[in-house]
Amino acid sequence: MIPKSFFLYLLFALLVSVTASSELIAQGSLTASNLSDVRASEVTEAELQRFVGRAQAQGVTINQALQVAQLRGLPASEAAILRERIIGMQRGSREETTDSESFEESRADTAMADMERSDIEKLDQESDRMRRTFGTSVFHTEIGELTPPQNIPTPTTYILGPGDQLSVTVWGDQTASIGLTLDAEGTVFFNNLGPLMLSGQTLQDAEELIRVKLRQQFAGMRAGDGEQTTFARVTLNQIRSIQIAITGDVVNPGSYTMSSGSTVFNALYRAGGPAKGGSFRKIRLIRDNQVASETDLYDFLVEGIQSGNLSLRDGDVLHIMPYQNRVEVVGEARRGDMFFETVEGETLADLLHFAGGFSENAHAGQVRIHRNTATERRILTVGADEYEQTLIQNGDVIFIEELLDRFINRVSVRGAVWRSGDYEMRAGMTLLDLIEDAGGLRPDALITRGLVNRLRTDFTLEQISFDVAALLENPAQYNIVLRADDVVWIRSIHNLTDRETVEINGAIRNSGTYAFREHMTLEDLILKADGFRDGASESRIEVSRRASFEGETTGRSNITAEVFTFSVDRNLSISEDGARFELQPFDRVQVFRRPDFREQITVTIEGEVLYPGTYTISSRNERISDIIRRAGGVTSEAYLPGSRLTRKLSAFDREAAELNVIMPFQFGQFGSLNDDDSRQQQANRRESSSRPAEVNRSRGESERTTPEQRVSLNQMNRLEATSQERGSEDEEVRRIGLDLEQILRRPGISEDLFVRDGDVIRVPEKVQTVAILGAVMQDVEVRYIEGQGFSYYISRAGGFSEQARKNRAYVVYANGDVDRRKSYLFGLIKSNPSIEPGAQIVIPEKLPGMGLTPGEIISLTSSATTTALLILTLIDRLGD
Repeated sequence: MIPKSFFLYLLFALLVSVTASSELIAQGSLTASNLSDVRASEVTEAELQRFVGRAQAQGVTINQALQVAQLRGLPASEAAILRERIIGMQRGSREETTDSESFEESRADTAMADMERSDIEKLDQESDRMRRTFGTSVFHTEIGELTPPQNIPTPTTYILGPGDQLSVTVWGDQTASIGLTLDAEGTVFFNNLGPLMLSGQTLQDAEELIRVKLRQQFAGMRAGDGEQTTFARVTLNQIRSIQIAITGDVVNPGSYTMSSGSTVFNALYRAGGPAKGGSFRKIRLIRDNQVASETDLYDFLVEGIQSGNLSLRDGDVLHIMPYQNRVEVVGEARRGDMFFETVEGETLADLLHFAGGFSENAHAGQVRIHRNTATERRILTVGADEYEQTLIQNGDVIFIEELLDRFINRVSVRGAVWRSGDYEMRAGMTLLDLIEDAGGLRPDALITRGLVNRLRTDFTLEQISFDVAALLENPAQYNIVLRADDVVWIRSIHNLTDRETVEINGAIRNSGTYAFREHMTLEDLILKADGFRDGASESRIEVSRRASFEGETTGRSNITAEVFTFSVDRNLSISEDGARFELQPFDRVQVFRRPDFREQITVTIEGEVLYPGTYTISSRNERISDIIRRAGGVTSEAYLPGSRLTRKLSAFDREAAELNVIMPFQFGQFGSLNDDDSRQQQANRRESSSRPAEVNRSRGESERTTPEQRVSLNQMNRLEATSQERGSEDEEVRRIGLDLEQILRRPGISEDLFVRDGDVIRVPEKVQTVAILGAVMQDVEVRYIEGQGFSYYISRAGGFSEQARKNRAYVVYANGDVDRRKSYLFGLIKSNPSIEPGAQIVIPEKLPGMGLTPGEIISLTSSATTTALLILTLIDRLGD
């Protein structure tokens, strides 16, 4: 009889555990009612800083933390206030900017805030308009600059001025080199010869004046009865700088210092070209307060003529006038979708010339013009004969349409003719004429029926069928007069049947599908497949043929295919029946392997055996004990309990895994499927325990991983061959723990498995440590002490951490087997797995959010209360 004291103790422990769990949950998280009552104004600065610090420590952004708080009941308005307070707090902790910087930033922010969306869109439109204005790209390119050339001879028409440097070279009977610089008054000085005024003279005229001056000093240069024996040459050594002004509608107006060799184009490039309202057609050069010339950039942009590109002089002014007419060309022009400028008297023909003319796809017969009137807009349609007379007005938009994608005289023929395609429809052209133009019918043409697809005048479709054979025999009666856009179809007989093939598989060099040929024999197909593979059966080749029951009208037959069997010789000669046997479309040939043929298969044994290596399996009945015996047996350093077998998954095993079928050998390792863990949780633990993670090479390094992945340095020494066991990452394998002591003691028992191709047997060396990983105070690896149990090793790791799931602790043994901690009677009675050398004790951590909800607490309390009442009732009955 069970004493009452035991039941009283049980009831007390149950109630204490439920109360403690409830208090822990209440302390660890806020309920929905708590967060719904939170007011941002009541949260202190210190509390807010702790909240931010906790979020940063957990790698969570402020927005993410506040979103979680909202899910737990925090009002959205309060969350917004808290977010603003946090941002202000963080901004205050940064370095303060100077007052002037703050003021400028405030002004910029205010300006951006005051800018309306319509203003931004207007700026974008104006920028796009300038980009598409013809000629603008010349002044905004980064490829090169319109700068005056420096390394070419100075033209003789160059006008000299103050600052120019001349070089005079004298050769002949007398030699000299004289440098001359025009002073501010434009004169040069010769030694002993006096001044000479050269300002305003061309280089050619200045050279003649200098020669006249030099004749006073060099007698050989004087004109006389004798021949001239001394000569002189004048060159411009360095040109002067000039000051010009650029005004009007220009991008960068102002005063510019340029070389005296600069031209109008050089100056315009320096100033960025005409502005948004500036003209490309009227650029005035003002000299001495008078208009010296007027430049039209279109002469250069359209024709490449630089007639208006005059040289500049000191004091010149370039003035860009406003444009007169600016129009847009849209559509199929060579320079389409651009803005152009016209002047008084220019016509649509001139504009089309500026736009490069019509593109190859343009409808050149007419254009449409959208024109502004005094009050509204109107549309003009201009024919090709009016282009020369139609004047252009400011604001016109010229639309050039694309050609219609259709033909006015096309007929087509498709299918079994020699030259299918589109053809010209001639007057009175018939169906037979089109077939003859296409080179006639191919031999595979279906002559019983052809089709004409016709598009009616109302764009509805009509189909006309005709007899091809009758057309060829009696065209006068069966011919059809064609219309524009008619499409004639003459099908091939092969279009009406499936593609005929034959298939060969099995012990053949190139198995696959091949095109069927009339009178193809079995031998022909084998030759096409490059002959037999080694191991092909000499006595069995099977041909399966589709079952055909033409004419049968009653019921369905049980026969699904006709099967024929043939034998072959090794030299590919076939039997007499086979030689006469012709294949039919869709036949399937299967070449079987010889029953006794098998390629060598191997098994690998590693670790503590005398002769580790790869061994060929000599018999289908060869077992693990046989392989160990062939390897010379185990060494004295072998740790037999840690032995394991790694096996590649067969096709059946992979299919079973996909169907979530648990293989028989797994039940012993991972316990009953009736545990409170789900199958998915068991599968996750099996996967993590069988795949040790990479660890740091030094004891001082650590990496944040899951408990199942943390492995210490000494464990790496034991698992150094793990990568070899696992094979490639794409290869699926199973790991089977072995009881090698029993296998070697009693060979042939059920644990002594038959070996398979690719098996790897691993016999580790002796291990004297136990690893404790996961939710403990410190991951450690301690010396194994015989007789010590689970609790001893947990204490050596400092005990459980606060996040430990104690009831889910499990042990991974050296051979890969797994055993877990079990509990009974609501956790009051626990059963710990045994500990062996080389074992890993893994303590899982609690996942985030694993605390019980209020509803779960109520449910748990209710269940505990019901259980307590049952126990009290039992005690009362026992007392009676």
